[in-house]
Parts: sequence; structure tokens; C-alpha cells
Amino acid sequence: MRILYHHRTLGDGAEGIHIQSIVNGLQQLGHTVKVVSLVGEKTQFRKAQDAKESKWDLIKNKIPGPIYELAEIAYNVKGKRMLQKAIEEFKPDLIYDRYAHFSFAALWAAKKNRLPLILEVNSPYSIQKRLWEKVYFPKLSEYGERKIFNAAPHIIVVSSPLKKIVIDYGVPSERITVLPNGTDPERFNPNIDDHTLREKLGLTGKIVLGFVGILRRWHNIDKLIEVLEELNYHS
Repeated sequence: MRILYHHRTLGDGAEGIHIQSIVNGLQQLGHTVKVVSLVGEKTQFRKAQDAKESKWDLIKNKIPGPIYELAEIAYNVKGKRMLQKAIEEFKPDLIYDRYAHFSFAALWAAKKNRLPLILEVNSPYSIQKRLWEKVYFPKLSEYGERKIFNAAPHIIVVSSPLKKIVIDYGVPSERITVLPNGTDPERFNPNIDDHTLREKLGLTGKIVLGFVGILRRWHNIDKLIEVLEELNYHS
């Protein structure tokens, strides 16, 4: 199958890893995948300095909040053009779209070209942004998200609670698939013997909790600390 993968991200960090892993997984299953995005085909890992010097980061950081939200909507004009050009050249059998705030270009392209579409939803942005950021057009944000979710032929979500949120928007349960985030077993093998490393670090017989990535406010690290304290108290 020929799959057109669309996203509206910088293609780096956790998002870049997730995008590249999905693309790799589809290719390993025998599919041909073409990525359409503002940053091109490749995802990448960037140093902090590289991020500061990125054209898109500079633009994002300098645009006032209300203008940035309007720019998210305006992106669909560019997105439609990129997707239509890719469809005419690549001739995909399916469009796979990573959902972004106000982004409906892939839905438009799929409908116009009568192609099936899968919408991957990692967050209900109209809700997330109200909780953790400033939303300048909250009613439009919620309205747009509801319309996008209900227009998508099929939606993939990363958790059961997120599925419940999508259902609350009016999307039938049978049109939603839960596909939890995971790890690459070829890179992270839980069966590797860690005895030598534990002895070296003085961690023998201790429970170790590790995290690799970026901690955001919505990850509620304070809750994790409280739970660990409670477990330690009862042990």
C-alpha cells in the first residue's frame, strides 16, 4: 500500500521520534510511505542551540499568541497545496494524518481525492491548551476540533481516556482505535542483564525509576513524587 503521511510539526524531539517510528513500522510491514510536512521528509534530533536557530522556531517564538492561532488556521492553505501536489505525484492509497490544532488540510485532501484517511490523535488540543496555555479563540478551537474529529473516517488514539474524550465529541466508538505508545524492543530490550550496572552504581536491590525525554507541566511530575513517597512510607 502507498501511504501519504502528513504532519504539522517541527519533526524533532518526542514528536519526531514518534513520527519516524510510525513511518518505520509501516515500511517494515511492506508499505511505501511518503511524508508531507513543512519541514520536509526527514525527522531529526536537534541540539538546544540548533532549535534556537531554527527558522520555524524563531517564527513561532516571535509571533504574538492571537496571530499564531490565526497562522495555524492559515496553514491549511499551504497544507492543501502540498498534499494535493503529493497526491498527484505519489498516487497514495491512504492518507495518514497526525492531528494538529486547527489542521484540516488532510481531511480536505482525502475528501477531494476520494481517499481513505486515518487521523492520529495524541491530544485534544482545544482542551490541553485551555488547561496549560493561553487560548485566544477557545470557542473556535473547540468547534474546529469537534468538526475535525467527526469528519475523520477513522481515528487512532494513544489511550483509553483519550478515546473517551473523542467519544464525548460525538464520534462513534467503532470509529476509534486505541494504539498505546510503546518502545522499540530492538533498541530497549527488557531482558538484558543489568546486574553488573546495578552493582557499579550501587543500586542492587533497589527499585529504579528512569525517564528519558522532556517533562512538561501536564505530565504532573508532582503527582509521581507524591505516589513514590507514599509507596516508600508503606514499604
